[in-house]
Amino acid sequence: MNALKNLSLILLLSLAFTGCHNKSSKINDFNLLLYAPEYASGFDIKGAGGKESVLITVRNPWQGADSVTTWLFIVRNGEEVPEGFAGQVLKGDAKRIVAMSSTHIAMLDAIGEVRCITGVSGIDYISNPDIQARRDSIGDVGYEGNINYELLLSLDPDLVLLWGERRKRNGKQTRRTRHTVHVCRRLS
Repeated sequence: MNALKNLSLILLLSLAFTGCHNKSSKINDFNLLLYAPEYASGFDIKGAGGKESVLITVRNPWQGADSVTTWLFIVRNGEEVPEGFAGQVLKGDAKRIVAMSSTHIAMLDAIGEVRCITGVSGIDYISNPDIQARRDSIGDVGYEGNINYELLLSLDPDLVLLWGERRKRNGKQTRRTRHTVHVCRRLS
């Protein structure tokens, strides 16, 4: 009878510890399509069963790109980054965003998140009413080869949205901006 009690206790404890163990996910677990654009192309947002974090995949993020893929993993509720993930990671929601293109401002405005913008490129060329109303509190970080990196860092952004293009001079490719999204990591 004691042996049966001990066996039952061991079985119960092993089930309890197995059930409470927070298994880390693998990147392949993020295969539930949460969003696919209806009119745009080149990106999707996927989730995993029982997880709140999401994986954003962007294919060919700039005009003329060929076979380029970037990933952004957004961690929610303290979930772990999947094993083997090599893309950029954003922990929580981006509350402080620097938008280097007016297109980004329009997209953030469309989803009601323009209030998160703390910095822009070329504020004099932006007609968004919210940005213009807050222009004294929004940093203008400059554009192209004239970025004010000290101001950019002082804005303490969670996310910097960039744009990229292929440039040609005399028929030859000279430069390519490789990142469309940059997740900032605080030094503190």
